[in-house]
Amino acid sequence: MATPHLAFVQRNPNPTRNTNTSTAPGSSSELSSGPVAAISIATFIFGIALALLCFWFCMNRRKHSAGGRSQRSFGANGLRGDKAEGIPTTSMAEQSLLDPIDDSTLKGTMAKLDNFIDQHVLGHYHEDQIQISTTQLAQAITDCNIKTSASSMPADEFARLLINPATRFHAIRRFIAWVILSNTNLDAQAAACLLPSFIVAFYNSFPPVERQAGCEEGTLLLSHSTHCAPILTDPLAFETALTNWKHISAFLLVENRTFREDPKLHESQIRAAIDQNVKWIHYVLAPFLTNSSKHSGEWEKNLRAIILAGAELGFTLFSQQSNWVFDWKAHSKSEAPVTVVFPALLEKAKGRTRLRIVSEAVLA
Repeated sequence: MATPHLAFVQRNPNPTRNTNTSTAPGSSSELSSGPVAAISIATFIFGIALALLCFWFCMNRRKHSAGGRSQRSFGANGLRGDKAEGIPTTSMAEQSLLDPIDDSTLKGTMAKLDNFIDQHVLGHYHEDQIQISTTQLAQAITDCNIKTSASSMPADEFARLLINPATRFHAIRRFIAWVILSNTNLDAQAAACLLPSFIVAFYNSFPPVERQAGCEEGTLLLSHSTHCAPILTDPLAFETALTNWKHISAFLLVENRTFREDPKLHESQIRAAIDQNVKWIHYVLAPFLTNSSKHSGEWEKNLRAIILAGAELGFTLFSQQSNWVFDWKAHSKSEAPVTVVFPALLEKAKGRTRLRIVSEAVLA
């Protein structure tokens, strides 16, 4: 502040005035005190303004620096994933997908399909005695190469029930239902699988999982890997991932997502698979067709409609966040022999290990 004062003293405010003019003692101090105070106040205000300007500049620079760090942090979190934020996101995603189907709807669908098959059998097959060997018929069943489960009936037993007029209709009902429902599974032969071909093709492109010699019990090795993969030791890991994939895929295939209903299956999407199922069923059951049905295409038209109905049921189950099992075992306390003509539907809910009965088996 001394510098502005010196400049003021050296500068003559009235250069035309005579420098020899006498002044009273102390008058110079009185004349300069007012301007000096003004200069001091102005300098003080200028200093405050300069300080505020520097403060604003520093804060602005710090904000840009923090923004850069935030962006870098976000990028890192995006790569490694934030568990705390991931849980709500997953929950919201699941809540916005397809609505779960209720048990009563599934029971009704299963009952309709069973009744559809029953009416088809009564209208197009006979109970007459025929000459055919059990071995020959069992081989025809085996030739279909349908993937069997623990509850499947052996081919020779199937053949005996088909040949016997007293049990033939029950056996035919079971055979038709078994072929159709077995082929609604992703593990069915690709040519006969009653799910959309693009879904089956993608599923079959998954790399196979193999067990490596030397790995500890329970560890798995991907076919293209070179080391044991402990992360895959949990048997539910792949099952959970597969269930989520199916549910999300079904949601993306829905034409109108407003109502969050399960996707619809069009006959054109599985026409080739329906042809294959008709071929297998006819290959085994042709000897039992009535003469009128042999010379009419009505039985095939009716059978194709049944297969499509079974495929729609399979696609509905595919879209749900559960795994499903068709149980062909007869859980009956009766000592008399019974035949399961239509299976029970069991649900293995997500995150659970026990199966739940949704629809009871139909016994005969």
